[in-house]
Amino acid sequence: MVRIESDHVTGVKMQARPIARCLVAAYLLAGLAVPAAAWMRGGPLGQPQVLVIAGLALAGAVALALLLAMMRDARPVVFFGVFFGLVVLPHFLAFGLFAQYLPQAATPAPAAMIAAEVTADTPLQVTDLTRGILDARRALLSIYADGSQYLETIYDGEAQARLRFLAEYQNQPPPLATLSGHSGVLSQEPGHVSFHAVEGRRLLKVTAADRGVLERRLLDSRQPAAAPSPPVETVAVAVAPAPALPLLPLLAGVLAYTVFVAWTFLRLSAWAATHAPAPDIPVLPASALRQRLLQLAGEDLPFTLKPGERPDELIAEWRHADATWLDLMRAHRLRRLLRFRLRLDEARAEVRVREFHAAFDASAGHGGAGLRYQASWGISFFERHTEGVLGLQMHNGRPTRDPACVWRFDIEEMRRPLVALVTDAGWRWRPVMLDRL
Repeated sequence: MVRIESDHVTGVKMQARPIARCLVAAYLLAGLAVPAAAWMRGGPLGQPQVLVIAGLALAGAVALALLLAMMRDARPVVFFGVFFGLVVLPHFLAFGLFAQYLPQAATPAPAAMIAAEVTADTPLQVTDLTRGILDARRALLSIYADGSQYLETIYDGEAQARLRFLAEYQNQPPPLATLSGHSGVLSQEPGHVSFHAVEGRRLLKVTAADRGVLERRLLDSRQPAAAPSPPVETVAVAVAPAPALPLLPLLAGVLAYTVFVAWTFLRLSAWAATHAPAPDIPVLPASALRQRLLQLAGEDLPFTLKPGERPDELIAEWRHADATWLDLMRAHRLRRLLRFRLRLDEARAEVRVREFHAAFDASAGHGGAGLRYQASWGISFFERHTEGVLGLQMHNGRPTRDPACVWRFDIEEMRRPLVALVTDAGWRWRPVMLDRL
C-alpha cells in the first residue's frame, strides 16, 4: 500500500503558512496606505488611480485570505501572492515614487481673486460652439451665475441669418415683440423666459428665469461681441504640467520587467508544486522507482500507469469522464482526460512532471452537429468538482436504464499517491511548465 503523505511533507507545507500570512497583511496594509498617502498629499480620495490601486491591494488580501483558509498547503498561496504583487507593483511605484508624472489635483486660487473677477453680469463660462452650428462664422454661449444663458451666432450675411431664424419656426414665426430695443419672439412660462431675435448677421437667443434678467442680458448684447474668454474657474486654477517620461528607457524597462515576471512565474509555480523527500530517506535507483510506479496499476486507483516513449518516461492517465447519452433528439459524447508525463532524472534524483488536460465534446442530431476540443498544459494547485449529464445513457452502443451519468473529479486522488511513492523513494517530485525547466 502507498502511504498518502509523510510527516516531512506535511511540515514543509506548514512552513509556508507564516509567509502567506505576511503576504495577506502586506496587501491589506498597502490597500490602506494608498488612500492615506493620497490624503496626506491633499488630493481627493476619489481619484481613479487611488481607487484602482487600493482596490487591487484589498481584493488581493481578501483572495489570499480565502485561499489560505481553504488550502492545507500554503505554498500556492505564496505563489499567487508574489506573482500578483509583481503584476501590481508598477502601479504602486507610479503612485509612490513617480507621483510627479501622474495627473495632479487642481489647486483653487484664493477666494479674493475669484470674488474680484466674478460679478452678476460676468459670465461664469463662455463656450465656443462654432463647430457645432452649421454655416456659423462664430457662435458663443455665455452662462451666468443666475442661470441665464446668452447665445450669439454670427453668419456670413444677413440673408443667411434670416433664413436660420425662420427655419426655427418653419417659415411662420409668431408675432414679434420689442424688448430692450430688440425685436424678436418672446416666450414666457412660469420660471422661464426666452427671447429669439435676428439682427443683421447676428442671431440671438437668450433664456432666463424672469423677464428682468432677460432684459439685462439684451442690454449687454448691444456691446460688440468679445472673443471667448476662459471660464473663471479655469483662470483661478493652477495645474502643474506633468513632465514627460522618456519613451525608449520606459519601453526597455517594461520589456525587461515583463521577461522577469514571466521567468518568476515559471520558477515560482514549479516551487509551489514541488515535493521534496525527507533528508534521511535513501535514494533508490531509477529502475527500482520505475518498477514501484508500474506496480501501482494493481492498486485500487482511478488512473492507469504505462511506459512512455522513452526509457526514462512513464505516463499516468485518468479518464475521469466518458459518457454517451441521448436527449431531445440529439446524441452526445463527452470525454475528460488528465495525464501526467513522468520523466525520471536519476542524476538529480528528480521526477519531472508535465501536466496535460484534454476535453472533448461532440453532439449530432436535429439542428446539425457540433464538435469542441480543448487541450492545455500547466500546473494545477487544486481542482475538485462534480459534474453530470441527464438523458438516456448509452454503453457499448446500447441504451442502459440509467437516467443520468455523474462523475466526481479530485486531482489529488491521482497526484497524492504518486507524490507519496516518489518521495518515499528519496526522489523529488517537480512539476514543470516547459521541458527545460
